[in-house]
Amino acid sequence: MRSHDTLQTAASPADARAPFARVVCGASGTRCSQIAVEQALEVAGGDGTVQFLAITDVRGVGANRMAGTGTARAERALADARRAAREAGVRASTELRHHADPRRALVDAARGSDLLVLGGHVHSRSEGMFLGSAAVYALHAAEVPVLVARPVPAGRRLAERVMVAAAGAEGDRRAAQVAAAVAARAGGSVTFLHVEGPHGPDVHRHLAEAAADARALTGAEPVVVGVRGRGPDALVSAADELEATLLVLGSRSLAGLRALASVSERVGACAHCPVLVMRDQASAAARFASRSSG
Repeated sequence: MRSHDTLQTAASPADARAPFARVVCGASGTRCSQIAVEQALEVAGGDGTVQFLAITDVRGVGANRMAGTGTARAERALADARRAAREAGVRASTELRHHADPRRALVDAARGSDLLVLGGHVHSRSEGMFLGSAAVYALHAAEVPVLVARPVPAGRRLAERVMVAAAGAEGDRRAAQVAAAVAARAGGSVTFLHVEGPHGPDVHRHLAEAAADARALTGAEPVVVGVRGRGPDALVSAADELEATLLVLGSRSLAGLRALASVSERVGACAHCPVLVMRDQASAAARFASRSSG
């Protein structure tokens, strides 16, 4: 890695608006799910709302009865989520549904929201798809941004060291805006991880525009770090080395790769820190812009 700028991002106004007003979060009672609940509440803050959704998937009858998340466990998970929301001062609702495919139910429920938050293990993308990981499935299928919630380094908050995977492309700007908005609410820092390699002629302009957007929201110049190596592996290693508390990237952060080789899906599945994957949705971008200017 090569640092191009060592100026740290300073704390910014505490009243910065939430980048995601309507958040859907899966709740199942597992430790991963509990982390997702905590991070969904942190992202929503006092001006956002969170819908906690528990999916029961008990199948069969008698000797063939198999339970993934049973009703009693789902109800306890929702009760815990409601309590956490009250303590955090965040508006929240809860819903219990039955569906044979919880992964699909969560992705479908998130349509029309601003963000889907799911707990995620650390594993390869192919392993995650094979095991039915809801988070990995959502990275591939969701139409809205997805936050794969994982533990942050001890003693730190989600927004403390926010890093943006930047390829010097047009899509960097929205990722930078959201990353800076998350960091601004908690006085965190913003770092751009620029994966070096063959890029288009406008790479420097796109990076400069993204950095300007981050600076406008945080009040300080973001750090830019050059990253060399294979895209997904390089990003994961850089995030580990710099102790990222959140890694933000677009769904097409490195252009030209097929969907099944998506950088965002591979990083989302394999990173050790929380990962926020944006989507190229004009409607979502318009909602974000209207809240930022309001």
